[in-house]
Amino acid sequence: MMVFDYLEKVCSFLRIAKFKLVYGKKIAWKGHVQMRRNVVINIHSHRPVALEIGRNVFMNNYCSINCNDRIVIGDDVMFGESVRLYDHNHIFEKKDQPISEQGLKLGTIIIEDNCWLGANVVVLAGVRIGAGSVIGAGAVLSKSIPPNSVVIAHQDLRIRQR
Repeated sequence: MMVFDYLEKVCSFLRIAKFKLVYGKKIAWKGHVQMRRNVVINIHSHRPVALEIGRNVFMNNYCSINCNDRIVIGDDVMFGESVRLYDHNHIFEKKDQPISEQGLKLGTIIIEDNCWLGANVVVLAGVRIGAGSVIGAGAVLSKSIPPNSVVIAHQDLRIRQR
């Protein structure tokens, strides 16, 4: 088992090294970060530092960070599988113009220290998640969350007979 743990650490190191080579100083790495397989980071921001990642951050498989403005991830933050962050939304106000030509509305995402985002959580532009918060699996966040909150993605299951 120790060999597999060692290999996972080496693979995580190589993933981080790849992002450092591709994005350079656009990402500020504050300390230890562990990334599992298929973590994707896309940065299209003009800021000198677009993405800040704190100490002791864990990103599980298939997480996606999409940064056109600014995203800040605090210390001791954990991402479940397939967590997605989008600091931008498409503008679609004009009906006579294609949505793809209307530009983007940007909004900084801040995830404060000691947060856990469950599997398949989506965080949208302009959201701040307060320190110590837990975001349940499948939640879509379009509003900021106060510190020490628990967010549950409430879904009414409708079960009927055929």
